[in-house]
Amino acid sequence: TLKVGDDIKSVNGTTINHADDIIALLKNCKKGDKLNIVVNRDGKEKNVSATLYADDKGEAKIGISVLTTAEVLSDVDIEINTTDSESGPSGGMMMALMLYNALTEQDLTHGKKIVGTGTIERDGSVGIIGGVKYKVMGAEKSEADIFLVPKGNYKDALAVKEEKGYDIEI
Repeated sequence: TLKVGDDIKSVNGTTINHADDIIALLKNCKKGDKLNIVVNRDGKEKNVSATLYADDKGEAKIGISVLTTAEVLSDVDIEINTTDSESGPSGGMMMALMLYNALTEQDLTHGKKIVGTGTIERDGSVGIIGGVKYKVMGAEKSEADIFLVPKGNYKDALAVKEEKGYDIEI
C-alpha cells in the first residue's frame, strides 16, 4: 500500500521522474488494472501495489495525489508555516508568491491581506481551480483586501463578489 511521503521511483517498470509520468501511464490503464510500484520509503526501496478504480467519468485513477518535489538551495533562510487547510494544488500560486515575497527585501504586499488560489506549473503558468465560489466566500470571511484568481476563474469570482456585495478586490 502507498503511504504519504512515498517517493515513487517506477510504475510497472517505467521510471518516474515527474508527476506527469504517472498521469501519462494511467491513460493506458483501466479500472481493475494492478500496478507494481517501486517506492523509496524512509530511505529504503520497497515494492508495493495498487489496483486502479474508475472515477465518475470512467477514467482510471490510482486514488492518490501525486506531486513533484524539488530541492532548492538558497543563501536565505525561509520559514514556512502552513495549516492542514492550506494544502493541495490550488494553493500553488500563493505558495510561489509567498516564497517570492520572502526572498525580496521589501514587503510586496504593502501591508495588505492578500489571499488567492490557482495551481502553478513548472513553467510558472497558473491553472484554474474548482470551487472558486467558495474560495471567494472564504476570502471575504477572512477579511482579505485582495483575492488573486486564475484568469480562467476570474468571471466566476467576480460574479460571486457582485452577487454577494463583497468589498474585496478580485
